[in-house]
Amino acid sequence: MRMRADFLLILLWISGSILSISLAPEEVPSGMETSDDLSQAVNVLVLILVVTAITIYLMRKFPSSIRVLYFFAISVGVFLLLSLFLGLDLSISSILSIIVGILTVRKFNLVLSNTGLLLALVGISLNLGVMFSIGVLTVLLVLLAIYDVIAVFWTKHMIYMFEEMRERSGFVPAFLIPIGDDVAGLGGGDLVFPASFFVSMRMYCGLKCSLLAMFLSLIGLLVTVYLNRYRRGLPAIPGLASGCILSLILKDFI
Repeated sequence: MRMRADFLLILLWISGSILSISLAPEEVPSGMETSDDLSQAVNVLVLILVVTAITIYLMRKFPSSIRVLYFFAISVGVFLLLSLFLGLDLSISSILSIIVGILTVRKFNLVLSNTGLLLALVGISLNLGVMFSIGVLTVLLVLLAIYDVIAVFWTKHMIYMFEEMRERSGFVPAFLIPIGDDVAGLGGGDLVFPASFFVSMRMYCGLKCSLLAMFLSLIGLLVTVYLNRYRRGLPAIPGLASGCILSLILKDFI
């Protein structure tokens, strides 16, 4: 059962990555611009820390609010996907994104939850991939890899958040696959940040470079999943980030 769960989680990651790459625009959409200011990577990390702190507070004091936050996050991500990258009318995009958000949180269902999360993460990945240059996203991945290690092994708040959110609200920003009475999970950030890098690579270096980054990141993810069988709760971002960085070194050879 564990092998089946790992396979399905990897399949979801691959699906989200391929969708992000295939929908990556050839040029920056109207109304958007790409930043190459490396300090933006620090700003994003600070934002993640603030959102994490707020989420932990709300989870402890108002656990029912997690459902509202999850609905908002799913709806925004799907709206970005439909309006900016699929070109749908804003009104239609708004209605459809709200419907997806409602279906995702109205009654907890793993199929709906994973599908809604996948669509939302693809939308967010595309948005971040356009907003930030390859350099900014590379720095961000390095910072996130360090943060992921600290959050899992030192402060342990990442594991705490996962377990508490699942028990208190049933909604976790992660892909979940049941294993008997337990679940296997892959965090949304483990898709959205590498996929953002793939999008940026597709825009500025071409499809081959983007696929190379995805392939090398997939190897990093597979290694993490394998090691996770011997020590549960290993962070995935370090392996994924390593693949992205290695692709920058090897891209000139393809």
